[in-house]
Amino acid sequence: MSGNQTLELRTRWDDLTSFVSKDVTEKWWKIIIERYAARAFYNLDHLTQMFTFYDEYKDKLKDRYGTAFAVFFKQL
Repeated sequence: MSGNQTLELRTRWDDLTSFVSKDVTEKWWKIIIERYAARAFYNLDHLTQMFTFYDEYKDKLKDRYGTAFAVFFKQL
């Protein structure tokens, strides 16, 4: 995974969790990175790919924020 992909995911995470305290945001970001980075499949590349699909269809979703959280947490 490239640094750009990690930065893109981090930016998404920060935008999505802007209403949450910085401590909580950081705690969960570390968990997400640790869990996804250690995998051969369903890893950070997969997470990036899922957000590519999300971007394509987000305007058709009833709850785009709930779906974005689901993308981050589905494979944890």
